[in-house]
Amino acid sequence: MTYIHHFRVEIFATVIDEVAEELNNRFNEANTNLLKGVLSLDPSNNFARFDHHEILHLARLYSEDFSTAELAELHYQLELYIDAIRGDPDFYNLVDVGALAIKMVKA
Repeated sequence: MTYIHHFRVEIFATVIDEVAEELNNRFNEANTNLLKGVLSLDPSNNFARFDHHEILHLARLYSEDFSTAELAELHYQLELYIDAIRGDPDFYNLVDVGALAIKMVKA
């Protein structure tokens, strides 16, 4: 066994397993779904992580804030939104959700 094998397999894999187990213990499925929905709003790389299905799921988590009709309409609005926002040069260099929020308030 070489030192590199020891560090890559024995130590690194063990640490990754422990971190994954700790994350699973701290975040339940609802928290994970919430984080996935928020991550879908990330504007970096021209909204590369945008996923309207995750955003719709996020909206369903807040069912008191959206009617059934609004949820049905949201699907189409999100498709129009991402097409418009990706074509607007003012939104090209955004790096986080905070910058997106500031840009949208100013617009």
